[in-house]
Amino acid sequence: MQSLIGKKALVIGLGESGLGASLLLKSLGASVRVTDSSCGEEVIHRAEKLPTVGVEVELGIHSENFCREVDFAILSPGIPLDMPLVKNLSARGVPVLGELEWASQFLSGKIIAVTGSNGKSTTATLIWKILSDAGLKATLAGNIGLSLSRAVLENPLTEIWVLEVSSFQLEAIGNLKPWVSLLLNVTANHLDRYPSMEAYGSAKAHIFRNQNEEDWALVNRSCASFASSHVKTLFINSKGVEEKGCFVKNRILCVRMKSFNDGKNSLTPPTPLNIRGEQPSPYLRGVGGVKGTSLSHDYIHEIMPVEDIALPGKHNLENVMFAVTAASLCGISLETIRRTVSSFSGLEHRQEIFAKWEGARWVNDSKATSVDAVRSALEVFPKPILWLAGGRFKGGDFELLKPLLSGKVKKAYFYGEAGPLIYEKLKDACKSLLCSSLKDVVHVLREQVSPQDTVLLSPGCSSFDQFKNFEERGRYFKDQVRSAFELSRV
Repeated sequence: MQSLIGKKALVIGLGESGLGASLLLKSLGASVRVTDSSCGEEVIHRAEKLPTVGVEVELGIHSENFCREVDFAILSPGIPLDMPLVKNLSARGVPVLGELEWASQFLSGKIIAVTGSNGKSTTATLIWKILSDAGLKATLAGNIGLSLSRAVLENPLTEIWVLEVSSFQLEAIGNLKPWVSLLLNVTANHLDRYPSMEAYGSAKAHIFRNQNEEDWALVNRSCASFASSHVKTLFINSKGVEEKGCFVKNRILCVRMKSFNDGKNSLTPPTPLNIRGEQPSPYLRGVGGVKGTSLSHDYIHEIMPVEDIALPGKHNLENVMFAVTAASLCGISLETIRRTVSSFSGLEHRQEIFAKWEGARWVNDSKATSVDAVRSALEVFPKPILWLAGGRFKGGDFELLKPLLSGKVKKAYFYGEAGPLIYEKLKDACKSLLCSSLKDVVHVLREQVSPQDTVLLSPGCSSFDQFKNFEERGRYFKDQVRSAFELSRV
C-alpha cells in the first residue's frame, strides 16, 4: 500500500467507519485528526483508543482551527455532503472522500457490492458464506459492522470482497468499481435525508457508475428503470417470469445465463480456481445431474427447490436469488450453493424468533426501519399478530399497511417519537394503543399476550430517539421480554 508519510488527514465522524479510517491512515504514516460533533457514550469510547496511537481527537464541535491545514478529508457515511464543514473544505480545494471510496483503492481482489432499501445485510452475508464455504478467501465489510478501512488492515490476503453499501456511502463514490453490483430493491426509505424518491433511487444507482462491459449488474426486475446500459445485466424475478438472470419455475429456483464456453462475449465465471490465476473448474450442475437446457445460446440451470431454502418469506426468496446468482457468476458448485442456502437461517434483528411461551412466539425485527420492511414481516408471520412499532420517523407512508392490518394484526402498540404519528394514521385500521416507550409496551403485553399470538417488534422507524442503533434496540427488547416473561431462548 502507498505511503502517506508527511500527509495530513482529517476524518469527519467517529463511527465504525471513522475509527477504521483513522487506524488505516495512521498505519500508512499519515498525521491524523478526527472530529465528531457528538459527545455520545459510544463516540467517547472510540475516541479513548485513538490518542494512544497518535491520533488527535476533537468531540462536540467542528472547530475551524482543528479542521484547517489538512491535505484531504475522509467522510463517514452518516455525514451529509452539504454540511458546513464539508462545503468549507471543498471551497478551499481540500479533497473530501467517502470512507468506502477511499479505502477501496487498497483492494486487490474482486468486489461484489450489495445495495438496496431492504435485505442488504442478509444477502451480503449469504454471498460471503457461500464463497467462504467454497474455500475462497472472502471478506464481508462496509455498512454491516466492519468498515472497509478496518477490513483492509485485518484481511490483506482477501481474494473477493463482499461489500454492503448504503445510499449514504454511494453518494460519495468517485472511482469505486465493483465487478458485480446488486440492486435488491428501491422502496421508500431515508426520506428524512433525501428530498424525493427519485433522489434516493438516484443515489442507489450510483453503484453502477464506474462499471463497464466487463462487469455485471444484478437488478431486481421491479427496479429495471435503474439498470445501466453499459453493464452486463441479469434480472432477478420472483414473479414466475422466465428471463436472463434468476427466476422461479415450477417451484424450482433457476439461473439462466450464457455458457462459459460460448465465445468472446460469453460468461467466464471466475471460479475458486481461476480467481487465483489457475484453470477453471466445471460449471453449474442441475438438480439430479446436468440440467443445462440451451435457449438461444443461454443455459437454464436448475439450482434448488424453493422448499429447501431455510429463510422464510417472499422477500428472503429474492435475497436468496440474488446471492445464488452472484455465487453462480463466481463459479461456485451447485453442491456448495445448496448446502449453504439450505442451512442459512438469517441474522439477528431480522425477523428473528428469539423466544416462545405457551404457544406464542416473540420476534425481534429491529432492523425493519422502513414501512416496506414492516410489510415483509407482517406477510411472513401468521395471525394473530401483536405488532410493536415506533422510534424516530424517517419517512414512508404507514397507511399502505392498512390492508394487512385488518386481516392479521390483533392489536398494534405504538411508542417513541413517531408513536403519535403512526397511531393517528392507523388507529382506525386495527385496535391500537399508544405507549411512551418500548419498555412500557412490554409491561402492557404481560397482561395481553395469549397462546398462538406472534409478538412482532417491527418498528418501521430508526432507533435514534431512545437507542444508539437498531442492534441496541433489538437486544433491549429481547432482554425486557425474557425478564418480564421468564422466557427461555429458542
